[in-house]
Amino acid sequence: MKKYILLASLVSIGISFASQAQNMLVIEMNDNSVYKIKENNIRDITFCSSAEETDDFVAYFSCPDDNHPHLIDLGLPSGTKWACCNIDANSPEEHGGHFAWGETEEKSYYDWTTYEIYTWDRKEEITDTKYDVAHIKWGGSWVMPTDKQVDELYKKCHWNWISQNGVYGCLVTGPNGGSIFLPAAGYCQYDRICDAGSLGSYWSSSSVHDKLVAYGFSFNSDYWSAGYFSIQRGGLSVGNSVRAVHMPVAQAIDLGLPSGTKWASWNVGAFSPEEPGGYFAWGETEIKNDYSSETYYNNGYFNPNDDIGATDYDVAHVMWGGSWRMPSVDQVKELFDNCSWSWTTQGRVNGILVIGRNGNTIFLPSIGYYVRDDLYGGSYYGSYWLSSRIWSLPQYLDFDLYLNPDCRDGRTPYCGLTVRAVCQ
Repeated sequence: MKKYILLASLVSIGISFASQAQNMLVIEMNDNSVYKIKENNIRDITFCSSAEETDDFVAYFSCPDDNHPHLIDLGLPSGTKWACCNIDANSPEEHGGHFAWGETEEKSYYDWTTYEIYTWDRKEEITDTKYDVAHIKWGGSWVMPTDKQVDELYKKCHWNWISQNGVYGCLVTGPNGGSIFLPAAGYCQYDRICDAGSLGSYWSSSSVHDKLVAYGFSFNSDYWSAGYFSIQRGGLSVGNSVRAVHMPVAQAIDLGLPSGTKWASWNVGAFSPEEPGGYFAWGETEIKNDYSSETYYNNGYFNPNDDIGATDYDVAHVMWGGSWRMPSVDQVKELFDNCSWSWTTQGRVNGILVIGRNGNTIFLPSIGYYVRDDLYGGSYYGSYWLSSRIWSLPQYLDFDLYLNPDCRDGRTPYCGLTVRAVCQ
């Protein structure tokens, strides 16, 4: 399982002690820069000789060289790592590209007449989809930040307007001393770039599709803020900058099951155990706004195998790769028989705490299911797809606040349910 590692070429590491002062970790780099981190901000220190030997992602406090982009660890509570430079930029100071929300290429004219919103099905969340310019441009686990990740950056970091190598922008410093520079690249409207050098304007992946607005953040020398860009200023059609984040990777939790099956720490499409993640029709691999028979595989013929686990119809396998897959009915029954289940609230979200015989746990949020564009049973009902079906009806894991978990047959396949992945 991949994990994040703070990697540095260290000359020396020392702990400085002073009377009436907090202990500090002092890191002296080969380039003579020095990092000082308060002891209570340090969770763990891990050393390795190289990223290639461990096949892990490497996160830095700041750019170590010119081979951009790098993952920058700001010490954020969610574990989110931010890119060191904008999409289509070759350094932290370069402005990079300007993109209308949900579009993946720059263009010569930005307004509603050229905006693709009229030609594709609008989504409220486009992270890790074909409309995510960060994922399309850089691939892998690079994605546009969600509104929650933007809010975390805004609230948990210190923002300081500076000039870096002659370029104006904000230096954003995290709780651990790591920092990123966000250039004031302005925004594109009609056929011109506006306010370059004095304003930074960046998209997130989140929107309110029926109001034609998307979440983002902006700043200048006097303020920095996060919120929805209004339709009066061009809304989704405006070309803004994009700063990517690295999608947190779910852990494979060993619950001590006889088969050795491990369960994911959160749902497919989520970034934490409490988030619902994506809602998917059975056998489909993209989030959508309408879960109905009319939209199910575009109302076309669909006849996959009786078990779609680890196939092109398995959303867990398609999105996460490797050995991740949707659980089978036997794997869910094993979870029933070998774990204790209790209704609880975690992070203000209702759900089931599943406790393995070895003491390890997973949390299954109770976040309902979709029919058409209506959410049913949110906060008191959980409904998760399995990979198998009986005749034409797929099976699903079902539970409610009365704690009656069960494997059931009969859920209509075009309903939007969540998915909790497993691996061996």
